[in-house]
Amino acid sequence: MNDAAQHHMRAGHVVKIWIRLMCLITAGVIAVLTGCTGSPPELHSTGTPSLPPVGKQTSSAHAEATVNFPGVSGLEATVTNRPQTKEMQAALPSQSSLDQVVDLDMKTGVFPSSGAELTFSLDLPLPAEQIMFIVNWDVHNQSWAPVASETSPDGKSISAKLAHFSTYGLEIWSNFIGRMVGVRTNPPECPAPPPEWDDNSVQFYEDLNGPVLWCATTDPDHPDDLKIKLRLNRGAAASITTAVKPVWVQSDLWQGVTPETWATMVLSGPDALIPGPDTYFIQPTGEFSFRFNKTDLLNFWHSNRSTPLIAVDATVPYVLAGLLYNQASDASVVPALSLVTTYMALTQCLSEIIEGLDLVLSHSSLKSFASELPGMMARLAPCLSAKSKPIAQAAAKFWATKDPTSTIAVIEKSAALASKSILAAAQIYAAVQVLAPVADALTDLLLDPIARQFIFQPSDLALKAFLGPTKAELGSVVAPAMCNRPEGQLVDGRLPMPKNPGGPDPGVTELYGNNDGSYMRTVGDTSTGTQGLTALVFRCGIGGVAWPATVAIYDRNLQLITSLNLSDIDHKEHSDVDAIRFENHALRVDWRTNPDGEAGACVTVHKTGRFVLSPIPNVVPSLSLTPQDIHVVSQDRCH
Repeated sequence: MNDAAQHHMRAGHVVKIWIRLMCLITAGVIAVLTGCTGSPPELHSTGTPSLPPVGKQTSSAHAEATVNFPGVSGLEATVTNRPQTKEMQAALPSQSSLDQVVDLDMKTGVFPSSGAELTFSLDLPLPAEQIMFIVNWDVHNQSWAPVASETSPDGKSISAKLAHFSTYGLEIWSNFIGRMVGVRTNPPECPAPPPEWDDNSVQFYEDLNGPVLWCATTDPDHPDDLKIKLRLNRGAAASITTAVKPVWVQSDLWQGVTPETWATMVLSGPDALIPGPDTYFIQPTGEFSFRFNKTDLLNFWHSNRSTPLIAVDATVPYVLAGLLYNQASDASVVPALSLVTTYMALTQCLSEIIEGLDLVLSHSSLKSFASELPGMMARLAPCLSAKSKPIAQAAAKFWATKDPTSTIAVIEKSAALASKSILAAAQIYAAVQVLAPVADALTDLLLDPIARQFIFQPSDLALKAFLGPTKAELGSVVAPAMCNRPEGQLVDGRLPMPKNPGGPDPGVTELYGNNDGSYMRTVGDTSTGTQGLTALVFRCGIGGVAWPATVAIYDRNLQLITSLNLSDIDHKEHSDVDAIRFENHALRVDWRTNPDGEAGACVTVHKTGRFVLSPIPNVVPSLSLTPQDIHVVSQDRCH
């Protein structure tokens, strides 16, 4: 068993130890442009999360309101039950309800400077999954403003100190944090095995209680690409960062629209919001799919063997965005638009509250962060209130580019609803001290990182094919005819030349070398239709004079098939190759040659061209190289 497999097994034990832990916060979005292309197939979500229902909630408890004046005698208040208007109902955030609304006024005396105390007494204790708090109706903004409230130990009454009399209500809110404990979902579905070149034997797939569930498969339309699915196995949210740009990416949150990274949505805001390139948002129990190109992954693995291909993580901005996003995701607003609106809100207001705050969550910072979160929300709320309209406009402007069938006015109306819910949530979190479980819950996303990472491992066969022949094997191939010399077998990358003491320099025929001591070469694969082929570059000279380079192609047994001398293309003294690579049934060559009218060492004309590989009938194995799309890239002056 290799080190990676042992590491994954150890991670499995770590995760099982932490089965009962759970991350209760949620996340936002950010990163650098992905440029994902293509039309991925529809993604079907098979999870069955026990998430809180979306929409206005009801409560079985009923309350009676009373008012007293602590420390002051002889005063009496009038408490009048008031019918709930449509505006009051519309102003409620999702997952909440109004149990009672009352108008307060003085019956005797004058409202004292020491204030008053409003108490709502319930006939039944509030269920554990709900939270109650007192709210004040803001007539001007047509919104409810939470008031700092204190619930009795038995859960049957709640009180708040008032600085004035007006209209107040008792709001009952579904305790999202409490209800997220223990949320689990089903693994993503991968009906087909991954391609043979992916060795998933060391992947962390087996622990159904892990924070992230994975599977790898093939794309039916692109069987030689690797498709990776992941599902967040928590009632939380987080970021997803990819180390390699995917061919395409899909999320069940975006409903068929290509997901955006933070960077594609960024309009303004602090750099601290941007954790890194190619970073996406994943909502609670959400699912993502990524399709990766084989060559991209093999090249990545060759240079980054210990770097995860996909990492799932959480930072402070994701905590805030997640808490707010869950309230903005009302049934009347497209979830992805809720996400965009949440992001716009944070980019415009977060810089006011994060100065000096450690944005990377760690075991040492969790408790302090949890204690600071209500205060952070309290500072965030006024900013959101002042910028509610610009936030909705910015979100609508962006979303219009994703949904061109809708008008800006319609989108802005939905974004305004989301913005109002975000503001209400921030005010609630600031006024109601319900965030104590956050620190313990976050611990679940701070497990051994391997539990939140997908580490790509190629199969031995694919790796051998990718790396191609060894240097020793390449150094003993047959060189094609060049420099007026016939074919000949190399020894250590050079054609042996008999030397005549006192005679002229016999010249050289040898393989091009790279700076790292390897030979310039490219190895074919199935994605380009060149599997089994190897291309090498030769240089030759006579009497100390270098001739144009020659490119040769070999079969899987390193038998010479065909060659191309660049003198036949340029008809110049010199042509030096800079790079070669296989493309779709073709060989791409980048090289430099002499400008017109110039000779000698002046090779300042940069060219590129495709040489199409065409089978020669009745000759096996044999190919011809047909020049195509050859053009000058740039030309420098000769000095």
